[in-house]
Amino acid sequence: MAVSRAIASFVVGIGRVNDLPAVVNRLVEIAAESRSHEVAEVRSAVPLDDDQQRRLAAALGEATGKQVEIKLIVDPRVLGGIVARVGDVVIDGSVRHRLEQLKEQI
Repeated sequence: MAVSRAIASFVVGIGRVNDLPAVVNRLVEIAAESRSHEVAEVRSAVPLDDDQQRRLAAALGEATGKQVEIKLIVDPRVLGGIVARVGDVVIDGSVRHRLEQLKEQI
């Protein structure tokens, strides 16, 4: 905890407060990598409960072949479903994406 505060204080102290979210995200990724895990950034229109997040982590783990931890972002622009990014892999299970696919088929 002290290290986290020191890093945050350093970033703010050098006038890079706008970069703090990126620094935090990278630190989370490094910590996950050190435990042989991958962080999945998941965007959902609504919050997911613990059971939903656990099942989603398991499904993403099967799809990617990696141990996955969920970083949930509630994003109202996602009409329904989820959009997950695990490393360079994007899995778009959103309603918007499915509607676009149907539009292309018609």
